[in-house]
Amino acid sequence: MAKKEPERSIEFHGVLGGHVFVWRDAINRLYYNLSEIPDEAKRVGIYPYRIWAEKMVLSGYNLCLNPFHTASGYTAIVTTSNTTAGTATANVAFASGTYDVAVNYYDMIGGKPRYELFLGNGTVGKWTADLEDKLGRAPSIYLDEHSATRITFRDVKVNRGDMLRIVGTPDGNEPAPIDYVSFSLVGVVD
Repeated sequence: MAKKEPERSIEFHGVLGGHVFVWRDAINRLYYNLSEIPDEAKRVGIYPYRIWAEKMVLSGYNLCLNPFHTASGYTAIVTTSNTTAGTATANVAFASGTYDVAVNYYDMIGGKPRYELFLGNGTVGKWTADLEDKLGRAPSIYLDEHSATRITFRDVKVNRGDMLRIVGTPDGNEPAPIDYVSFSLVGVVD
């Protein structure tokens, strides 16, 4: 008998949520770079619990650099074609524990890509990039701050060394873009 995955709480942040995180990171970097005032709390540009998509091992994904300011690490990834799924993998390098796991991705108009997030031997979650249905309007036709969004899976058991894997299946004109995966202690936002 197949092992049933535990039900977990999912929080969909929509365009506003993803938009907020992208702009928070960009504005913090801008003022830090302009002022050159040291960040005593060491927050600007330092995200020890993020796994950047562009630093993952990619298969069927390419780097996307334009526009650079819409990706929190200046780079995002998109599938190599609009007909082939992409996979991004990385090992978790931080302490074992229970985390809220968030995926920052882009949901443009022009298709409804599907995503699957795996950790270790289990499935964390599956979702479809269909903001146009949820919002009743198109967020953007571009990979930009307007199409940036986030989905969070609550109370995920994570072990150091677990393999993190995201599979993005493009649809129509949407190449299943991904910015990063964030692991936050329960109740803490990166």
